[in-house]
Amino acid sequence: MSEIINEPLLKAEIRSSNRITNVETDEVREMVLYVKEPSFRFSLGQSIGVIVPGKEEVGSDRHKRKYSIARGKLNDSEEGAEITILVKRCFYVDDFNGEQYPGRASNYLCNAKVGDMVTITGPYHSPFN
Repeated sequence: MSEIINEPLLKAEIRSSNRITNVETDEVREMVLYVKEPSFRFSLGQSIGVIVPGKEEVGSDRHKRKYSIARGKLNDSEEGAEITILVKRCFYVDDFNGEQYPGRASNYLCNAKVGDMVTITGPYHSPFN
């Protein structure tokens, strides 16, 4: 999903990133993100948008992919929130030439390290509105 983004951008620190599937299966990671923003409030089942660095070849100047919030807690003492998302590393095959290409957002997140900062938007009231 590519679109022009005219909404507030927030920074989130990757606190943990753990593979939760066997190496013989598709890679799915459980990622905990910390959003140090007192006004960031959410409910389970809402979603966030993750902004992938770099320009699109055609169209938007940013790429956004939404992920549902699976778990989370507000940290009033730290004036922020921790949220957990699940990310499946995706690839797609070009119907024309048969080549396989990595999904931009899923590979960006799966390759990110603990301590890295990612840019997010949201939260959104429904998973993929």
